[in-house]
Amino acid sequence: MWPRLSEWQALGYRGSVLGAFRDPPDAGQAARVRAALEEAGRIGHALGLYLHPLNSARFGRPGNADPNDPAVRAYAMDMLAAWLDALGGQTPLAHMLLNSEFTGRTRAAQEGAATLTAAMALAAKQRRPDLLTWTDPWREAPVRLPPGIDCLGSWTYPHPHPLRQWIVPFLRAGARLDTGRVRMVMQTISLWMATRWSARAEESGAYRILPADPAVMAFWIALAQAPDIISVYAPSTANPFADPPQDRATFSPDTWTALKAAHDRALAPFGPVLRACRPAQARIALLLSAQSVLAVPSAARAPGWDGELAWPWAAMLVMQGFPFEVLLDEDFSGANPAPRYDAVVVPFAARLPDAVRRGLAATRVVDRAVDVGFLRGVDGGLANRVAAADAARRLAQLAEELARALPASARMARHDADIAVGQHDGGAVGWHVAVNLALSGPPGATFRDRGVAREATLGLRLPEGSVLFDALSRQRLATTAAGGFTEVRLSLLRAGGTMIAALPGEPGPPRLARTQSGAVLQAPFAGVMAYDLVLDGAARRIATGRDGTHRLAGRGRLVATCALTGQSATLDI
Repeated sequence: MWPRLSEWQALGYRGSVLGAFRDPPDAGQAARVRAALEEAGRIGHALGLYLHPLNSARFGRPGNADPNDPAVRAYAMDMLAAWLDALGGQTPLAHMLLNSEFTGRTRAAQEGAATLTAAMALAAKQRRPDLLTWTDPWREAPVRLPPGIDCLGSWTYPHPHPLRQWIVPFLRAGARLDTGRVRMVMQTISLWMATRWSARAEESGAYRILPADPAVMAFWIALAQAPDIISVYAPSTANPFADPPQDRATFSPDTWTALKAAHDRALAPFGPVLRACRPAQARIALLLSAQSVLAVPSAARAPGWDGELAWPWAAMLVMQGFPFEVLLDEDFSGANPAPRYDAVVVPFAARLPDAVRRGLAATRVVDRAVDVGFLRGVDGGLANRVAAADAARRLAQLAEELARALPASARMARHDADIAVGQHDGGAVGWHVAVNLALSGPPGATFRDRGVAREATLGLRLPEGSVLFDALSRQRLATTAAGGFTEVRLSLLRAGGTMIAALPGEPGPPRLARTQSGAVLQAPFAGVMAYDLVLDGAARRIATGRDGTHRLAGRGRLVATCALTGQSATLDI
């Protein structure tokens, strides 16, 4: 029923999801799921279950269910209990996806679905406290998730423009709690593309998975935003382990090996580093008002989902080097957060709730009217054979117009439009992920595009005296100062990127000190640094905390080597 889990684990994937199930299990379903969970438990694979009772056929077509109806809510809770009863309490079920793809088109339906999902999550965790609960309604519901859900995710599509995947700030807004803490967020890269987005007529109407280069580019864009989890979606028909092999033109087996190589080169060694950081402090906010989004007429919508309607503004901010945070309507229900930003960009400003308008009164607002029809052309005009090159050019021009309207001091990076940069605050150390978006053809023009290696200059707004390293090559980078930016010349591989660490001064070796249970490592700076530790012959990569320390337990000879500089220290503990 499901592909062999061990082969997926060998490709770098540490978990997967079973489903989707809309109704309580029958005996056969329950038995097959239990068998899959037993296999996952044997190999340490984090296997999860996907339940979406809101799309059950008993309520008619998907989207017809009213999540505020007591009968619908009772059915959803009973279905959840039936699955947990069938699987038993000791199964190695690691996570549960709830109510994805519900298409309620009113604010009441969206909020009702979020509340029901939270109630299901709480009920599941009462039975299984260790269970990770998650949902991915963001495409349809730009609303704050209630407490109870551990993780917010979203599918993202690299076409027609790669930057439509810059969605993690939106997820963090939806996952933010009243305390300001952000729950986990997950970005799912969808490899399954409709070729109606291709400019080649002979490809129109079919589906296929992305070839290697656009898929790896999508992976790097996700990495640059540092979500807690990066996942990949493709249909079971794209199983790379099929025998006989699948049609290469449709299922691109090279895509999987290319993603594995990118995982091994960047995510495996530096994922812990990015997770130890915080997003760079943004001085620009992008407001995504659910009330305004729902008021946009269907005829003026880009192909895509409600939660994605602000993607062109997000893309423009990324193209111009403005880190941004996302605000929702809920952010204006209490103390107004807007004055802490230099400016707030407000798409669809005509239908803002009164509380939001009052909250923005003392803030610089950029709500320049943009032709929504043009934005539809940028996002989906390829379906009508609109020239992709012209759409990309006009998007870049629009980004420049937005940059002129924003305070220059809020711009934290300077680079070409086909480079994206994610900036991460590691205390005294900054981490920056630069992604090469250059393709052999116009963005989104064909599914046969290949990446283009290129030389580029990247400018970062850094403290004076910063020392930069290319983390992947362990090379110190030569820098120059220009217009308030520290500039560095990069050689970017095709469909790839690089990771740059900005240190506050000349690095030195770590310091090691014994403790009762093991040792404490102190980096030369109070910031996030990457070290390779070897203790009694066992090796692993770790990241220090924002204070520059890492504690470990054990006995034996400890060798700590900086992943950037190669400087090391040794201690017997």
